[in-house]
Parts: sequence; structure tokens; C-alpha cells
Amino acid sequence: MEYYTNLGDVILDSFCCSGMTGVGATDLGRKALLSDLSPPAAFIADNLNTPIDAGLYLNAINEILDRAASLEKNFIQPTVEIVVHQSKFHILFGSTA
Repeated sequence: MEYYTNLGDVILDSFCCSGMTGVGATDLGRKALLSDLSPPAAFIADNLNTPIDAGLYLNAINEILDRAASLEKNFIQPTVEIVVHQSKFHILFGSTA
């Protein structure tokens, strides 16, 4: 691709499969037109070649981590209590919030 094209050229891949031609073209400063008859292939190619805002992505990841930490903190923890009463053992199962 680098040998046969110049910066800014457009590369056509009409059987793009997973879209790696588009990734390579972008890395080399080219543009890519990708298509495929397979809907899953087109979906994968589109998602691999669509830029995202890194700040929005990191904010979303941090929100997920915060929610997971909150769930973990508030999760009902099982407890086991062993009570010795008049030489008999009783095992009680319960939960704490």
C-alpha cells in the first residue's frame, strides 16, 4: 500500500472483511473506502475504522468503574455465625447489608 500509493490517496477495498485495509490506510495517511456484502463484516470494519473521542471513552470507562465499586460496596455480604450453646453447635446463615 505504501509503495503503490501516496499520502492522501484513496484506497478502495470492496471485500473489506474486518477492515484492516482501512486501518492500514489510516496509519499511512491515506483514506479508505470499504464495503462488504456481509453485514457482520461491514459492522466490524465500520467500528474498527471509526475514530472515537478519547476523553469521552475514558469518562465512560471511569463511570462504569465507579458504578462497579458502588455495587461492590453495597453488595449484600453473606455471613456465617457459629454459636456454641450448651455444648451444641448451631450454624446460622444470614446476610449483612
